[in-house]
Amino acid sequence: IDLSKENTMDLKKLIALRLIDIITENKTSKITVTQLCDTAGVSRTTFYKHFKDVYEVIEYIFIQDAMRNMDMYVKNKLNARIIMENWFASFCIHKEFYRIAIAENGQNSLIETIISLVEEYNRKIFSTITDDETELEYCAYKYSVLQVMLMKKWMLDGMKIPPEKIAKIFLTDYIGLQF
Repeated sequence: IDLSKENTMDLKKLIALRLIDIITENKTSKITVTQLCDTAGVSRTTFYKHFKDVYEVIEYIFIQDAMRNMDMYVKNKLNARIIMENWFASFCIHKEFYRIAIAENGQNSLIETIISLVEEYNRKIFSTITDDETELEYCAYKYSVLQVMLMKKWMLDGMKIPPEKIAKIFLTDYIGLQF
């Protein structure tokens, strides 16, 4: 076991967990690196060895919660309903954090980051369906924005309906999809 890699992962997780705590407690995602370092008990130098800014920590949290299992789901040929149910359920772990973070708009916002990451992922999926680069670009973007904006509304509304139901609502927009 590479202990330096293990320690790096532990520090990244620690910083991420402290950011979740701060955002949840302060009800805002406008957090400084200094605030985060003080809460996490790490130096700014240590922070910058792992992340370039607070937005990158938020992106890391999203990837750990929502995206890290997506390749496994597709590789194991789980159907779209199960994949989307798991994707939406992943946000329930840090429900309040996401509700606050998703409300922020503008450059480097979580919503823009998620759209970009989901679009990249959708490009991989749709590339198995079409060779037309323009069609691929537009389809990946369309479904990314649809998925992420539905997710945003769901989060801002307090995730009142279960992940299974929001996944079903999302999937009903896929023409011809049966579930």
